[in-house]
Amino acid sequence: MKRFLIASTIVLALAAVPTAAFAFCMVKVGGIDYVDMDCDGVIDNVDNCDTVLNCDQLDSDNDGVGDACQDHIDNDGVVDLIYDQDPNINHTSSCDLRVIILGGDNCPRDANADQSDMDGDGIGDACDDGDNDGFIDAIDTCPELYDTEQADYDNDGVGDSCDNCIIIDNPGQEDVDGDGIGDVCGPDVDNDTIVNLMDNCVYTPNTDQTDTDGDEIGDACDNCPFDENEDQTDTDEDGFGDVCQPEPEPEPVPEPEPVINEPAEEIVISGSGGTQNNCSLTPNAVASIEGLVGMALLAMGLFGLAVRRKQ
Repeated sequence: MKRFLIASTIVLALAAVPTAAFAFCMVKVGGIDYVDMDCDGVIDNVDNCDTVLNCDQLDSDNDGVGDACQDHIDNDGVVDLIYDQDPNINHTSSCDLRVIILGGDNCPRDANADQSDMDGDGIGDACDDGDNDGFIDAIDTCPELYDTEQADYDNDGVGDSCDNCIIIDNPGQEDVDGDGIGDVCGPDVDNDTIVNLMDNCVYTPNTDQTDTDGDEIGDACDNCPFDENEDQTDTDEDGFGDVCQPEPEPEPVPEPEPVINEPAEEIVISGSGGTQNNCSLTPNAVASIEGLVGMALLAMGLFGLAVRRKQ
């Protein structure tokens, strides 16, 4: 009987007649009316999601519960679908869209907790196939070009249909001169009339090929044109190779502050009746009375001695 009901439901799905808008529908099977709460044409006792319209009865994880009733089909923690009933459309048993999509998982059947959507089309990168060639963009060797063969001769991750250098590995697809031919395949990348194999500055035009230091790197692109350094090592990435790194300028030495000699102060010795020199090793104008008297007596003695000698 159950098989009969299922088969009859599929055959008679479009014959369901709603009895009340936004309430429930009735589906006739073998002349008997059966309740169809979500009006999807599948009667409730066999509907794997009897509260949400899902005429396709899709059940991706085969757990007996329709995808439309599962919040996390792919178990990535993102609610699969947020919807509301559209009041402008009457409920019928047909499979036309009767809900307003408010948001939800942009890849409900592929785990993608980050919900990345590089092209902003509302379909997550994990399940997006922008060129509709049957290969999602995440693994498509030419995500923007229809390519069902997915051939990749040089195994650089870029399909032959969109690779600018099919025979040589160049995943970055560098093309300096923008001629559509990858730099690794172009005969003269910088268009200086010197072919790449002979050019000492492949990416910098230098027709004269001057190489002052003879390290096989032209002066036009050499970070030390006067010092041989074939490896072009530049540890601090300042544009100067390590072998010719300019010496840092010495920090200026501050000039010493000028010394200003202040005049000596006169010190008065209490009870001496005079003054005393306060700078015994440095001449100054301050002297004691006793010193002056002593000097006078010495001068007179020397004068007297000279007179006696003459006599």
